[in-house]
Amino acid sequence: MTLAHLQSESQSGPRPRERPSGLVHVQMLRWPLQRAEAECLEASGLPFLLLVGEKEAPPLSGYRFMDWVRSPVDPDELIARHSSLEARFILSEDGPRPYFDDESGRLTFVHSSIDVSPSQVPLLREFVDAFREVVPEDRVRRVLGISADDSHEPLAGRLIRLRRRVRLVGLQITRVRTVGYALEPIPST
Repeated sequence: MTLAHLQSESQSGPRPRERPSGLVHVQMLRWPLQRAEAECLEASGLPFLLLVGEKEAPPLSGYRFMDWVRSPVDPDELIARHSSLEARFILSEDGPRPYFDDESGRLTFVHSSIDVSPSQVPLLREFVDAFREVVPEDRVRRVLGISADDSHEPLAGRLIRLRRRVRLVGLQITRVRTVGYALEPIPST
């Protein structure tokens, strides 16, 4: 989201949009005017940022994917709150999952997409299907056609190339020693 986009939303209210699979959109709502929309988003487990009027009382809520700012708001604070809320949602277990389009060979996560080579598709499909869970090393070897008797080098080489690709969309492949590998979001720093 650009600064101009955030500023225009803070002045004119949010514009409804569909949220394609793999993408995150933090809705911005006016409080208390859009209370019903906020309740729907909370019930759906989606993130939202409330723009609270100068003389309005802020909401009392323990919902972890909601934040609020007093309007009018400094654009830098709006961007910081928005980014923080988005990062919290992405890194949570309830956050977005990567989406892999088998027809186009594209991996999408949050706001980024990459093309994946046909040789990487079977392994990437395993990781996407088991997102945040460990894929056992023997299954990784089987998918890649690498025997359990083979050294670790062929496996390591293929994983290094795939790791480089998925980092471009904010994902990482971590090794769980002697168990396997997991695809997960890169923690924000």
